[in-house]
Amino acid sequence: MKDINVTLGGCAFWHAVISIKKQPGEAKNAILAALSVMDLKHVVIVDDDIDVFNPMDVEWAIATRVQGDKDILIVTNARGKPLDPSLPPTPHGVVPTTAKVGIDATIGEGIPKERFERIAYAYADTARIGDYVKGKSDPLGKAGDEKIVADLAAQILKAIAEQPLYYTEVAERFAAYDFQTVARALGHLHATERLWQDPEGRMCERGSKFAAQRPGG
Repeated sequence: MKDINVTLGGCAFWHAVISIKKQPGEAKNAILAALSVMDLKHVVIVDDDIDVFNPMDVEWAIATRVQGDKDILIVTNARGKPLDPSLPPTPHGVVPTTAKVGIDATIGEGIPKERFERIAYAYADTARIGDYVKGKSDPLGKAGDEKIVADLAAQILKAIAEQPLYYTEVAERFAAYDFQTVARALGHLHATERLWQDPEGRMCERGSKFAAQRPGG
């Protein structure tokens, strides 16, 4: 184990996030060990590159490293706590039982770590909360009718045909348009089956040299 965070959101005893330097099978063993602690109800196991004290980091690990049918373990009829409001009332002196949940949010065996490039957020390097507290507002960007949306879609397609781009890069490159118009343009490319992804998850043109291949195809 590298680090542990018994979270305040979990009432400081029901939830834990635990990071480990994993060997095959150790994440499941860590789940079983953690859930054997009576107070713990839900536990998330992450790799040692995840900051257990950063909720966004933990959520990203769950989003990108978990397959629900393989990585979520549910233990039923474990000893619970009478203080848990999700349990039905029990007679005085009767110990309630609860379900415990463990989530293995570590990288699966055989999956290259290079696939787990961190999410980048548009304008994260330039936006400052303090500026907005003082009244700063962003330009709204141009809204578009169907023609403008189609024209923007063509511009985006031209850009990603030359070089695959993450969504954040598309948003910044076409920041003259408002969010809804950019989203509609991307939707237009989806609907016309022109949009695809490269092996790293960047947007590219369907059928281009950058496009990821379908499994088995």
